[in-house]
Amino acid sequence: MPIKCVSPDYVMKLYIETFGCQMNVLDSQLVEGSLARDGYTKVSTPDEADLILYNTCSVRDRAEEKVRSRLGRIRGLKESRPDLVIGILGCMAQRESGKLLSAWPHVDLVCGTRELHRVPELVREIQESRRPAKATDIRADFVFDTMPRPGVDGPLAYVSVMRGCDNVCSFCVVPRTRGRENSKPLQAVVDELKGLIDQGVKEVMLLGQNINSYGKGLPGEPDLADLLAALDPIPGLERIRFVTSNPWDMTEKLFRAMEELPTVCEYLHFPFQSGSDRILESMRRDYTANDYLRLVDRARALVPTIELATDIIVGYPGEDDEDFEATVRMVREVEFLQAYIFKYSVRPGTTAVRLGDPVPIPTKKSRNRILLEIQDEITLRKRKEKVGQTEQVLVEGPSKKVPEIFSGRTRQNHLAVFPPDGTVPGDLVDVLVADCTPRVLRGEVCSR
Repeated sequence: MPIKCVSPDYVMKLYIETFGCQMNVLDSQLVEGSLARDGYTKVSTPDEADLILYNTCSVRDRAEEKVRSRLGRIRGLKESRPDLVIGILGCMAQRESGKLLSAWPHVDLVCGTRELHRVPELVREIQESRRPAKATDIRADFVFDTMPRPGVDGPLAYVSVMRGCDNVCSFCVVPRTRGRENSKPLQAVVDELKGLIDQGVKEVMLLGQNINSYGKGLPGEPDLADLLAALDPIPGLERIRFVTSNPWDMTEKLFRAMEELPTVCEYLHFPFQSGSDRILESMRRDYTANDYLRLVDRARALVPTIELATDIIVGYPGEDDEDFEATVRMVREVEFLQAYIFKYSVRPGTTAVRLGDPVPIPTKKSRNRILLEIQDEITLRKRKEKVGQTEQVLVEGPSKKVPEIFSGRTRQNHLAVFPPDGTVPGDLVDVLVADCTPRVLRGEVCSR
């Protein structure tokens, strides 16, 4: 196939679409930054692009189906423009590897989670050779420091501090798509945050598949609490959040850091997945429901204003009515601010595959709906408790749904919307809460 001839001043155009978690969002930003060094500029539709990239998720089958749908839609683009380069990045690329190239002949690039820093190099090779390329070595250490991100847009930023997971949860594909745990050196995280603060960032979300195991293998073996303590005094940093925490790696030292360090927000996302000990054992979660409840009690004793969030799977193989009722009791007892509830789907390569998928789809849907309704009741009650109170909010900018109003979050991760009233993104303001829904607090700025 001929290589596209362009004038020297032609600007190559990149379209990148991201599926899945915050880590994937950050990975896309890093890939975009790397390609910007090669002269690419981002565009908003595939039709405009010289390079189309899909950064994929494999945690749920639905996310992979969306990618397959996208690939089907752009087949015609490749037929009409053979110089177009199409790439699959991330977890689906890692899991399916070369199978993607045979299943989708119009795909040129398959790059897994550990070799994303090679995307610019691989794209150049494809353009020169007109042959597809694959880079999916799961054993490679992630190269944290060679991928620049594009300019920061707004007061919030993600920072990856560790990657991969050493656990063996039966339902989870992450160890097979992200590899073994690999932590970023503490000083490198400090330096990255200082650079982001210089660009106007006020709040940072630290990311890791199993973030509270941060530090394994690093010199001196710092833990997540040590990292938070090193970041807290950075001038200009207002808030730190972190996700996702595993219950079996929670420590009292981390709870104390959350209470004692001024920048660390009083919000903790740590999934319990099921309230049934029998299901937890089958999931290989290595804790019981009572173990989890003891952690909740300790967190609330040490961090009195903390709000909790969780993940829950319904319809795991073998889950019966009694198991589900145990999960319902857990949700009612803990009273999470937020719960992300998923219907189980078989993920190839996980140990749960051998169990099949025996819970009927209508049962999964019913259980999912029941938990969502319970959680909405709890969240609405928690939001109603804020009505009439003044909450500190970090202004993020115009609301996605109603651009005429601004939005931001409290330290405990309540989403608030309010008239701008002269505020700008990055301002810390007091908002008097006047009303609420299960999704948001509504109020007015009362001080700046």
